[in-house]
Order: sequence, then C-alpha cells, then structure tokens
Amino acid sequence: RNDGLDSQMTQRRINQLNAIGFEWAPFELQWMTRYQELIQFKKQYGHTGVPVGVGGGLGLWVRTQRLEHRKLQEGKSAMLTPERRKLLNDIGFEWKAVDSRWNVRYMDLVAYYEKHGDTLVPFTTPGLGPWGSSQRIQNRKHLRGAKSYMTPERIERLNLVDFVWEPLENQQQKQKQQSA
Repeated sequence: RNDGLDSQMTQRRINQLNAIGFEWAPFELQWMTRYQELIQFKKQYGHTGVPVGVGGGLGLWVRTQRLEHRKLQEGKSAMLTPERRKLLNDIGFEWKAVDSRWNVRYMDLVAYYEKHGDTLVPFTTPGLGPWGSSQRIQNRKHLRGAKSYMTPERIERLNLVDFVWEPLENQQQKQKQQSA
C-alpha cells in the first residue's frame, strides 16, 4: 500500500489472486459492461434513452448516470468521474430524461414515416399521436416567443421527415386531390 499503513497483502497473495483472474476493480468492469450495452442500444434504436425496466437493468443504469451527473452539477460528491462523463458525451448521451423521451418518440415518428410515407399520425395512436399534437402546440408557442421546449434543432429534425405542422390543412388538400 502506498498510504503508509501496514497491509497483509503480500506480493505472493497478489500474484495468487492475479493467477485466478481476480477482478481488482469490479465496479469499473461493471460500469464498462453497461457502457458497452448502451452503445449497442444506441446502434439499434438511435438514442440513449433507455427506459427504466428495459435492457436487464440498463435503463436503471442510465437513470443512475443522470442522477450522478446532476449531483456533480449541484457541487455534490458523485461516482461519475470526468473520464466516464467524457465517454458518455462522446456517444451523445442524453443527460436530461425529457430530451431522451423526445428522441424516443422522434424515432417512433421516423418509423411511422418509413412505413406510411407521411407523418399524419392519428391522434388515437397510443403515445405517438398525442406526441405529434404536442409538437405542433409547442411549435406555435415557440413561434410566439412563449415558453416552449421546442428548439430550432427539433424543428429541423421534424422537417427532415416532412412533419405536418398543420394536419387539418394537409388533410383537406389530400381530399381535394382525391376528388379531382
């Protein structure tokens, strides 16, 4: 030991433990295993918003990283090291759950668009229908300068899939085209 205290850990014991594959930093190994699972999740789903209860504990681990990050921001002691935070930032980790939920719904919208060729999601579609309506409301607030979670980046992403900002007008145009 380097702290000046006596230890019963001899080099012989260290060698014996190494010989049987003793894990000296099990929490680091566990963290890196979850990190690799998160990378795979992002490759598959396009975001890091793993819901709690999903992925055999991965969602809970993601929530814990956010909580640890919040502790750091509040000046409290936390288990999230600068190295770990950098690794998470490097893969585009979403530190705020609200951003994560938005990205999950956005990916649902992309899948809907790829399947149906438009973004006119019926309001009755669980989750996605009300979310689309909420995007329109938030955009109107944003355009008025009112408090809104809509951002120029989100507007740009929605426009990439031809998001229909005024569905009623769009549906009326479709009906006119079909009757002509």
